[in-house]
Amino acid sequence: MAKHKCSGIKVAIKVINKANSIKVFGDINALEGEAKIMKECSNGTAANIIEMIESFEDETSLYVVTKFMPAGDLLNYLVK
Repeated sequence: MAKHKCSGIKVAIKVINKANSIKVFGDINALEGEAKIMKECSNGTAANIIEMIESFEDETSLYVVTKFMPAGDLLNYLVK
């Protein structure tokens, strides 16, 4: 959890390790494509998709900033 500098709202930041993701996706373009899809689906019309606020990256990681949902992550919710 973090606080968005501009708006002050609580956000969640998912850190995705590029090296591990390249092993799964095959290349970095697929990972970046996933972030683009999330951004396109974050227009508020898709009720079951969490809003992505922004994404950025450095040499080792991709950071995805989303709306903070206080109920926890989806995996824990599904396990219950």
